[in-house]
Amino acid sequence: MTVTVFMRAVQVAMTVLAAAVLVHQSASSISNRAPGVVTEPDGSDIVALGEDAGGRWIRHRAGTTRVPLHPTRVCALNFADELVSLGLTPSAVATDWREQKLDYLRDDLAGAAPIPHSLGQWLPSFEAIAAHGPDLILTWAADRHTFEQLSRIAPTVVVRTLREVLDENGSIASLEQRLRDIALVVGREAAALAAISKFREHLTASRELLGDTMDGRTIAFVRARGRQWRLYGKHDECGGEAIYAGLGLEAPALVRDRGTELDPERLLAFDADFLVVVADPMLASDEALQRLQTHPLWNRIRAVNTGHVHRVEALEHWILSGLLGKARMIDDAVSCALAPCGRSTSE
Repeated sequence: MTVTVFMRAVQVAMTVLAAAVLVHQSASSISNRAPGVVTEPDGSDIVALGEDAGGRWIRHRAGTTRVPLHPTRVCALNFADELVSLGLTPSAVATDWREQKLDYLRDDLAGAAPIPHSLGQWLPSFEAIAAHGPDLILTWAADRHTFEQLSRIAPTVVVRTLREVLDENGSIASLEQRLRDIALVVGREAAALAAISKFREHLTASRELLGDTMDGRTIAFVRARGRQWRLYGKHDECGGEAIYAGLGLEAPALVRDRGTELDPERLLAFDADFLVVVADPMLASDEALQRLQTHPLWNRIRAVNTGHVHRVEALEHWILSGLLGKARMIDDAVSCALAPCGRSTSE
C-alpha cells in the first residue's frame, strides 16, 4: 500500500515537472523556434515581438510567424497596393477570376509572376506559389487549412481577414494603419510614413482644386454587378471617407451613411448632382447598367440631365484598394466634378 502511494506521488511530481518545463519553454526566447513556425491565433493586431539572426517575429491574425528581416520575393495574394506603396514590388501576385492582375497597378506588377486560383475554388494555386519560391506570403485568408498550407511553402502573415478589409476600406485612418502594419512586417516603416504623407498631400491638393465647385451639391457612386445595382455611401469601401470627408463632398440623402441596393423604383427617391458609374467585368453587368440607363426614371436624376455622369472603365481602385487605389478614386471624383457640363467622362 505504501509503495502504491509512493508511486502515485512520483507520477504527480513528474506531471507537475513536465508542466513547469512546458511553461518555461513557452516563455523562453522566441528565437528558439524554427523559421515559419506558427502559434495559435489570439485575434490581436500585427505586433513585432522581436528579432533574431533568423528574422523578425510577427504576431498577426493567424498566430506568430518569423519572417525575413528584408524579404525580396514577396507573394502578394492580397495587399499588392500596400507593397507597391512601400517600394517593394511583389515578385508574385494573385490574379482575379479572369486571370488578370490589378488593373490600376498593371504597369507596377508587369514583372510579377501571376498566381491563378484553383479551378472551381476561390483558393490560390498552391503549386504555382511553391514553384515561385517566395520568402514571404501576405494574405487575408484566415481559415486554418489555407493558412497551414501556405505556411508549409513560406512564412505567411494574415494581415487582415477579408471581413476586416471590407469594414475598414471606407476609412482613411484604417487604410493608413494597414499600410503601417504591412511596413512593420517587411521592415519598411519609414517608407510607410512617406507614402502616407504623399497621399495626404494629394488629398489636400485635390480638395483645393475643387474649390467651391461642389458647395451644396452631391455626388454618388453606382455599381452594376451581375444583375444588380448598388449605390455606395459615406462609410463603404467604394467612395467612403476619402471621397466624402476627405474631399468635403456630400452624399445624396438616400446614402448618407451606408450603401443600398438601387431598385428601379428607388430612382424616384434618388438624386445626385454628379454621378460615377461602373459595370463589373462579369457576365450581365453591362446589360444591367444598360437597363438602368434606359429606365424611364433614370433621366429624372439631375446628374443625368446636366451631363455630369462619369463612366469608370477600370473598377478595382474603387474597391478593396489601398492608398494608391484611393488616390486614383479621388482623381475620378475630381474629374467628374470638373468635367464641362453636358460631357460624360471616362478613363
